[in-house]
Amino acid sequence: MGSAWDEYNQRRAEEGKKIRDPLHDYVKLGPAAVAALDTPPLQRLRHMKQLGCASAVYPSAEHSRFTHSLGVAHLAAQMVAHLRETQPELELSPGDMDVVELAGLTHDSGHGPYSHVFESEVLPKLGIKW
Repeated sequence: MGSAWDEYNQRRAEEGKKIRDPLHDYVKLGPAAVAALDTPPLQRLRHMKQLGCASAVYPSAEHSRFTHSLGVAHLAAQMVAHLRETQPELELSPGDMDVVELAGLTHDSGHGPYSHVFESEVLPKLGIKW
């Protein structure tokens, strides 16, 4: 038998989760996204700036890749919900929504240090075509 904490996390994963967001008010994630949310590859995005050094010029540009990814997951799920409603002939399933939401949530999880600056400036100098 699991602990009360394990049972809570299991129930939360089965039901989804609402997260307060300054741009979208609330972001509701489905169970698959909740399961992915607490993994190290996604949690590391909390410590990566979405806009790199732009905050040196725009002081309020302080959001992380984590918060950006939450918003992308939210918008991706809204897009699929809209398509399901307006184009039923597509026969999009709840599983399709899960996959698109997960794609939005995880799209930045592979970014390394300095992200696009690294890709455009460092990789070519190493002879790596991107």
